[in-house]
Amino acid sequence: MTLSILCSSCKKQPLISVCIPVFRTEKYLARCLESVISQDFPDFEIVIVNDASDGKDEKTLSCKKIVRMAEKSAAHSRKEMQHPPVTFTYIENRTNMQTIETRRTLVEAACAPYIAMLDSDDELLPGALSALYEAAKESEADIVHAQMEIPLGTEEMRCGINARSEKPLRQKEIIGSFLRQEHSGYLCAKLIRRDLYLKAFSHIPFTKCVMADDFLIYFFAALEAQSYVSIPKAVYRYDISTGISSPAKISSLERWEQICSAANVFTVIFDELSHLPAGTLTEEETDRIRIRCRWYLQNNLSQLAQSVIPELQAAARFMLCDYWGEDFVEETETRI
Repeated sequence: MTLSILCSSCKKQPLISVCIPVFRTEKYLARCLESVISQDFPDFEIVIVNDASDGKDEKTLSCKKIVRMAEKSAAHSRKEMQHPPVTFTYIENRTNMQTIETRRTLVEAACAPYIAMLDSDDELLPGALSALYEAAKESEADIVHAQMEIPLGTEEMRCGINARSEKPLRQKEIIGSFLRQEHSGYLCAKLIRRDLYLKAFSHIPFTKCVMADDFLIYFFAALEAQSYVSIPKAVYRYDISTGISSPAKISSLERWEQICSAANVFTVIFDELSHLPAGTLTEEETDRIRIRCRWYLQNNLSQLAQSVIPELQAAARFMLCDYWGEDFVEETETRI
């Protein structure tokens, strides 16, 4: 539930809402906000949702204090750049709602017709908002897909994250291209119409999840979208060494449960598809969702073997079976 909403004044509707979720990423937040404040684009707002985070930065500042300092810095720097002031909206969740519900809150609080998602441990590259908006204005597309700069990781990982369709896509082509992995479903490095996000969330019931959340939200956005374009420009710096998917050792069942929550994504998708008109997806597209579902479970099994500490192995496997179903887990294990 939302505890508080604090907004700075705004005289007109911005063109872009930069939406930033925060959960124990405070040590990166000032850098993240500075990358937005320094953009050369004149008309944007910043919306931050603190998902009941108790983190501090290296100066022991809380999320709210970091945001307030950034707001003061923005007032000065934007004036020097001869740009209008930036509107900040800061929201605190009373309890930890996890990623999907935090992104829903961000979208609902946003004022602009376009939304740029930005994770609080990442950064926008210079000129990002201008490049994204120019492409959106020229094409009038629902989805503008740009590229990420990825300092670490393998070349295969970079190619997967930055997969894009070079040709414009229309209607059913978009979901088909996404499910064939011809373009990636990361929400970051994209500019997406707010009303498309709202349509996507209308398919998603309340869901606690921090894994595969981009897949779930983008799946329904791609299903509802009318047009997609991509640009080759890198607009986003992605830090793969942080966050829930990083390779750090897993020493608590709380963190392990968050990883297992990827199962919730596919429960939502298959349940919603059962209520949509027949023929919404082809059989091939439905099969690709099943393949992707198994891929996430295989990742969970790999993390169980490689990252969960020995003392938690038994309890972690029991939890994995509880989320995915014991028969599905055992069947998938035989395929690995």
